[in-house]
Amino acid sequence: MDILAKQVNDYLKKEYELNFLFDEEKGEFNFSIDMNHVCLEVRIICREEDKQVLLFAYVPIKIQESLYMSVFRFINKIHMKNYDSVCLFINEDCNKLMSQSALNVGSDFRIDKEVFRYSFCPLLNILDDHFVELLRILSCEDGNQKKQDEISALVSLSEQNDPEAQYLLGIKYYKGEEVEQDLEQAISFWEASISNGREATMVTL
Repeated sequence: MDILAKQVNDYLKKEYELNFLFDEEKGEFNFSIDMNHVCLEVRIICREEDKQVLLFAYVPIKIQESLYMSVFRFINKIHMKNYDSVCLFINEDCNKLMSQSALNVGSDFRIDKEVFRYSFCPLLNILDDHFVELLRILSCEDGNQKKQDEISALVSLSEQNDPEAQYLLGIKYYKGEEVEQDLEQAISFWEASISNGREATMVTL
């Protein structure tokens, strides 16, 4: 274990009482840590040749590519706040939200305890503090996507003269649900539904 790794090892054990795995060949620490809202995956890499310690934390939820833009907006909003030592981004290799910070050392390779804390704690807190908001964004966007998928499926069936799909699309246009309200469009779908054999639509019309 090199000089940097030895210091990180001591801080993680003595200051934070953490259990971890250490890869001697990569100079890499891996562990999980329970926060207030989420259990984070953490990786710390010691690069003695670069006089640098890189710290990474991951939220253990995969983000669908269709939701990237919503999460990017979420990231930009957070970056407007004062998290100077931490960078947030989506790791596209594992599709997870990730925080990163870096700790540079001098020629003596000494890691000051407070400097390590300044890099390590915000790395975790930025993800934990905003985890509930992230979940809300993901669940909301996922719901919106499902609604759009439903509309697309109904339109596809309607084009195949499915009377039930035409009836349901008429309801959505009449109420303005997931589509812009359009009474003429609603009536058009209902009339098509009747023409294709759904007599019960006549009651609605």
